[in-house]
Amino acid sequence: MLGFVGLGSGFIRTIYDQSGASNNFTQTVIANQPRIVNSGALDTVNAKPSAFFDGINDVMGIASTSTYNWMHNLTDANRDTLLLSVCQFGTSSNPNAVYALVGNNGFASASIGFVMAYDDRASLPLNNAFRMHMTNGVVGSFVINMSTDDKIIPNKLNAISANNNRQSGIELRSFGFVNQTNAFNTNSNNATPTNSNASFGLQLGANGNNATNLLGYISEMFMYRRSVLELRSLTQYNKDLEIYYSIT
Repeated sequence: MLGFVGLGSGFIRTIYDQSGASNNFTQTVIANQPRIVNSGALDTVNAKPSAFFDGINDVMGIASTSTYNWMHNLTDANRDTLLLSVCQFGTSSNPNAVYALVGNNGFASASIGFVMAYDDRASLPLNNAFRMHMTNGVVGSFVINMSTDDKIIPNKLNAISANNNRQSGIELRSFGFVNQTNAFNTNSNNATPTNSNASFGLQLGANGNNATNLLGYISEMFMYRRSVLELRSLTQYNKDLEIYYSIT
């Protein structure tokens, strides 16, 4: 790759689904493609190849609204889903911003789908918060609405995982870890899940509606579903995960 790019910069058109299902993230608009080579040097964070998203218009997408229906469809009691990412939010220690990592509901309760994001806005106020919303299309109605402060380390790589659990108890609907040690389980919403398709296609580096674009880096992204998933630690799951997306 570096031999092809030379001393210029290289950008990502396709992130291939490693499962074989061909659910590839794509971006054909050159100006909106995340960067992987900067002036002849591979973009890395902690020596890991990482895609750089500029916080303005960089985004990768899957146009289908049905492909990832299973991420917000909590009607199957025998299925759990896992999202895991190694990523960096922001390029400063105090971004005072909100950055979407992945989503397909536009960050709106009137939409259907989910979103994972980082939020550091002083106006709310939130401080280095992890956020996850799952919505069913009803205004003001949330299936999952989690926000937990002081979990994300800005301007550093973080390992983030969130388990969407098909359990009847609202407190069990989502559970996760940041950097393997900081557990969060703060959902208190009991809105009825929907099995309808998402309002937007899934986007990496945005929320499904090309908004709150990510400023930072993504090194890895996993999206996984299986029966009877127990979320304990990322170390355990490294032995069992089916890798979906990896920046290599």
